[in-house]
Amino acid sequence: TRPPAPDHPDQVWHLDLMYLFVRPRWYYLVDILDGYSRFLVHWTLSHTLAADPVLRTVQEALERLPARRSGEPHVVHDHGSQFVSGEWRLFITATGLTDIRTRVAHPESNGRVERLHRTHREEGLVDAELTEYGPTIDALTRWGHYYNYERPHASLAYLCPIDYYRGDPQARLAERERKLTQACEARQAYWNGGPGGRHLSQN
Repeated sequence: TRPPAPDHPDQVWHLDLMYLFVRPRWYYLVDILDGYSRFLVHWTLSHTLAADPVLRTVQEALERLPARRSGEPHVVHDHGSQFVSGEWRLFITATGLTDIRTRVAHPESNGRVERLHRTHREEGLVDAELTEYGPTIDALTRWGHYYNYERPHASLAYLCPIDYYRGDPQARLAERERKLTQACEARQAYWNGGPGGRHLSQN
């Protein structure tokens, strides 16, 4: 059953791993995406698919939170070996998180972070030279900052994730509406022959 959509930041986190080839070997990008704001909360680049790097990534993300509601975040993930391990179950109990597994063989259940991974490949890392671990970390850091703070998101009314994650999206939308109204009124005044303008009947 699909859970209700989140209505505030850090209510639901989507967690997934992405294979990333950094010559001469494969690494594993662990991403945590906030379901409400699409903000990339935290990520790490791991050498292994073991449970420990995933636990560390979630723990580091939790340590950055200013406050938490009881039972939150709800962590949505697939049925990978990291998430059926005893270490994961103990971690969920110890941290008070809510564990949510997606439907088996149904990646759409975790579609928000799956879409993020597609954006990584098609946009964020398409021109990056992934030849060494250190430069790859630098490239991921730059891309993550751009994604969170500068890249407009269609599902967020073309605001940036940070506007929803730690900002006031309604104020931002109202500000944009005011600017559009002012621009429209200025154009109308220009064509109606206002100060510095011209009349519609002029050539």
